[in-house]
Amino acid sequence: MKNKKQQVLALSQWYFETSVISKQLNSLCRTRCMTFEQFLFLEQLVQYGTQSPSELAVKFNTSGPIVTRKLNTLKDKGLIKKTRGTRLDQRVVSISMTEQGKVLYDQLSAELASWYQQQQATETATFKRFFLVG
Repeated sequence: MKNKKQQVLALSQWYFETSVISKQLNSLCRTRCMTFEQFLFLEQLVQYGTQSPSELAVKFNTSGPIVTRKLNTLKDKGLIKKTRGTRLDQRVVSISMTEQGKVLYDQLSAELASWYQQQQATETATFKRFFLVG
């Protein structure tokens, strides 16, 4: 078993290496004028369909106001739409993807899959340690 110093060193190394991966994913997403986190919001809508901002806040382990701000950015880009509830209760909001959002998601998803395959092919140390284990 590793001693505490080795554990902290391993944790630091993991952090730095995953930061590199995060930067690469964001760089790829920026070619489509978005962040990887914004892509993940679209991914949730693709995987689970229409959702409320509260549901997304739980999935992303963040607050409602932060999710609202992030969703407004996607809405301003025309990638999602917000639908209000009935006239009796317009507090209810549903988030769904627009056709433009679906097209962008499909394009970026293909590019990310290609990046993933390239990482597997080159078998970078980080990728092997953190994604190909087991």
